Amino acid sequence: MASARDIIWIAVFLFASALILFVINFSGYQISTNLANHSQINGTVAEAPIENITTSVDRVDFIIFLVFIGLILAMIVASWFVAGHPMFMFIYFLVITMAIILAMILSNAWGSVSQASVFGSTVARFPITNHILGILPLYTAIVGFIGITIMFAKPFMSDME
Repeated sequence: MASARDIIWIAVFLFASALILFVINFSGYQISTNLANHSQINGTVAEAPIENITTSVDRVDFIIFLVFIGLILAMIVASWFVAGHPMFMFIYFLVITMAIILAMILSNAWGSVSQASVFGSTVARFPITNHILGILPLYTAIVGFIGITIMFAKPFMSDME
């Protein structure tokens, strides 16, 4: 961690994990709905596990939030411990700019996927993820500038070299 390309990695990992968990949530609800409507299952012992599927996939939105916070904290800690020379700040800034451009593409891709009519009710169960990925370029810029500030603005420690 704590290199400039980690900002890109955070955006891509967040998008990929959100997309995977989005599909898991959609599939879980489809499976539980189809099983709950089956006439042989109604009123049997199998209803409790089916309800557990619904309860489990409802928590997926919070997983994305925790992954996002965890990646930011890991980047902050790693940025503090990695020695960076101020001469490389311009390169770090260029990589942040590329990460923001990539985050725009990923945000637009999320918008296209989440606006599909098939996923109408699934998007309603993802308010946190939809917010984070809807303005992913802004969050990428904020995280990038936090990283660049921590890496290059900390006091110089000559004994760490």
